[in-house]
Amino acid sequence: MKLTKKELEIMQILWKQPEPLSARGIVRVNPELSQNTVQSVLSKLLKKGLIENSGYGKTSTNITREYQAVLSEESYLEQNVSRSAINNLLTSFVATNTTLAELDDLERVIEQRKKELRK
Repeated sequence: MKLTKKELEIMQILWKQPEPLSARGIVRVNPELSQNTVQSVLSKLLKKGLIENSGYGKTSTNITREYQAVLSEESYLEQNVSRSAINNLLTSFVATNTTLAELDDLERVIEQRKKELRK
């Protein structure tokens, strides 16, 4: 499922936040978004089943709905990015990475997957 630019922008905010956010919370993270735009996009994302109402929060004067992503960022990328693009990204990541710890983590994941496939 492809997302519009604004839908993706809001999903990226939700993916990065450890806690559910209200529309106002999303605007606080990205003040360039208007409250009305955020509310409209959240409504569309709810209808698509990509986010859920995770409860209610309080402000000093209002009770607000809080939202969290149902679709993970990884799942979205798997569905919308070609295998060749992912391969190119991983190749570039390995070629330009200067952190041994990240390369070690990647190597561990690859070795684990190889073991699973050999069974």
